Amino acid sequence: MAAEHAEFVFANAPGWLGYLFAILAFALGWWAWRRYGPAPSGIAGRIARICRVAALVLVVVLLAGPALRQTTVSSEPGTIVVAVDRSASMARDDGVNGSQRIAAAVELKAQLDELQAMRNVRIAWYGIGNGVTAIDPTKLDELDAQGPRSALGEDLVQLSFLTRPDCLLLLSDGRVTAGSSLPATGERLARQGVPAHGVWALAPGGTTIDPSLTIEDLSVPRQAPLGERVPVRLRLTGRNLGEGDIRVVMERGGEVVAEATLSVPESDSDDPLALDEIEIELEVVFPDEGEHRLSIRVEQADLSDRSEVTVNVIQRKLQVLMLTHRPRYEMRYLRVALDRDLTVTVHSYLADGRWRRWGDDNYGPDTKPFTSAALADYDVIIIGDIGADAFRSEQLDAIADHVRDRGAGLVWVPGSRGSATTFRGSRLGNLLPVRLGDAATLGRGYLDNAERQLEPSETAAAMRLLTLDRDEWANLPLLRTGAPIIEVVAGSQVLAVDSRSGSPLVVSRDYDAGRALFIGTDDTWRWRRNVGDHYLHRFYSQLLRFVSAGRGQGDARWRTAIAPRETTPGEPVQLGVVPNGTVGDLDALPREITLRLQRGDDELFHRLHRGDRQRSFLNTIPAPAPGEWKATVVDGLALDEVVPADLLVLPPRDELRDPRIDADALRELATTTGGRLILLGDAHKAGVQPSAALVNSLPALDHQQATTQVEAVWDEWWVLCLLIVVLGIEWAVRRWFRLP
Repeated sequence: MAAEHAEFVFANAPGWLGYLFAILAFALGWWAWRRYGPAPSGIAGRIARICRVAALVLVVVLLAGPALRQTTVSSEPGTIVVAVDRSASMARDDGVNGSQRIAAAVELKAQLDELQAMRNVRIAWYGIGNGVTAIDPTKLDELDAQGPRSALGEDLVQLSFLTRPDCLLLLSDGRVTAGSSLPATGERLARQGVPAHGVWALAPGGTTIDPSLTIEDLSVPRQAPLGERVPVRLRLTGRNLGEGDIRVVMERGGEVVAEATLSVPESDSDDPLALDEIEIELEVVFPDEGEHRLSIRVEQADLSDRSEVTVNVIQRKLQVLMLTHRPRYEMRYLRVALDRDLTVTVHSYLADGRWRRWGDDNYGPDTKPFTSAALADYDVIIIGDIGADAFRSEQLDAIADHVRDRGAGLVWVPGSRGSATTFRGSRLGNLLPVRLGDAATLGRGYLDNAERQLEPSETAAAMRLLTLDRDEWANLPLLRTGAPIIEVVAGSQVLAVDSRSGSPLVVSRDYDAGRALFIGTDDTWRWRRNVGDHYLHRFYSQLLRFVSAGRGQGDARWRTAIAPRETTPGEPVQLGVVPNGTVGDLDALPREITLRLQRGDDELFHRLHRGDRQRSFLNTIPAPAPGEWKATVVDGLALDEVVPADLLVLPPRDELRDPRIDADALRELATTTGGRLILLGDAHKAGVQPSAALVNSLPALDHQQATTQVEAVWDEWWVLCLLIVVLGIEWAVRRWFRLP
């Protein structure tokens, strides 16, 4: 709706300047009349004087800038931006009638549609709490809440300055787990004056702290040997648990394979939000090879939680080749521990003076297995404190090729001789995942007798490696040796550190199809005190299975690599398909392949790209919904040539620690910016439609906009003609009467 208004103005004579122009016009007119000179008598003389006066007055009027000014006033629609919190806490089902909190968006849209029909407003929908994303308002009933953390403050600031709305409607429980608080955000928005009419909040949910029992962590090796006892570790959290024991049940294929009963722990805190942690270890033996799906269920009264994991069981017996200079303690006890393991065959050789078999016929053939053909059967090669001068160059190359091309594992266990540094510059030395100093510097690290405490890194925990309790690691006998590592090679993974100094002790790195491992201590044999091989064998057997993973992939030319293997929804995940060994002509490979992520009936497809002169196909995606996803190639490469992989997406636990809405933070955000807060639960109890109450209280958001157009009169053709006519009449009269 627009209104128009037109008026005549003098553009060059606004206000009091108009009086000056009027005085000037009068003065010139009077002077022209009085000082005209000789003039014919009668009416002709008057006409001549009048024309002279009119011409001068007209010139002054034109200098004042006569113009026609036309003003149009239009009503512009106001802008409402709706921000819907999509963090995981909005999935709680304590909304109206037991619905999810985020479901209130559907009711809010219905009220906004009515408002839009009555008022002049524009409405845009965005999601926050997991980054700012546009939302299709026609699909609000399909909206999910899976954000692993809610940085609501940063998202609101970004959205406000991106859209510059007149009013921002926030649907959120106010639960912030990252970034600025909502009160601080409100102060920042108020200072900037954005949005113009403030933040108006609608808070779904309640303040009840319900009892909970949750499986926080499930630790089990993803690859397990056939017939061995495999430990399955569980970490549970409970809150406000009632009477009755906790029952833990582990099933495989619908059959119960292990179960346990736990007492409810007594809480040490008066905080109603405090979580009690419970840890338990079960064991399972797999009777046949292949993929086995374990289902773990925990129950207590009416509470329950469930988690599932897939374990790949292999029948292949691990073949280990141990090469060292002399039978020092670490190698001696490790050889005995591996020899007692029925799933491992160990062949060992010493090089003190000359190469010889270490032990009887059970420990390998008499001939040195350093050729490519002789190495073919070995899954892992352990190189102790032995120098490169013990090998010929072709033997070093054969071992390096066995790792890179055949997927074997290589374990470096240096010692006080510092011999590992002598491999520098060789192809085998290039498979060291760390950079070391000279031999003397390395050797001193094994002689300083400083106390060290080995502790698994977070990377190892995520990979289900070195699965002992933190208390168990802390109670193990201290180590007395440690390799001084100058630098961890780029792309390597630190699996264990010295908890006292933080320096790395166990480091791994992938090399084409194989993997190398550096163990920077040689006295884990001290862990045998009073317990025998228990910890020593467990430490090494897990690492040996880990480094030999490439050998379990058969003749596959490619393998699927996912990092990290465990994450939460929305977190970045790198998908990759990498070669097992050489790939031949790079130009013959496709530039893109398709990878499928499958969870039950759910399927997601992603394109992986290969850069110029690169051998691997890569892409980074946000992690999908919680669950166990299987990654397989469906296009671009032969399906039977690619080993699949698993991605485990866990629910975002941090978002669910405190289930209560934060009404105080939302209220301060709203009032600071000039808005208002409505608690959905309280409004429904009072019989009020909360969305309607919020929408109806919104101020008028439309604003008037005036546009002015000035049409000048002084530069029109007819004005010039008028001036010429007046002067022409005056000139004609003077010429007729022959006046000067």
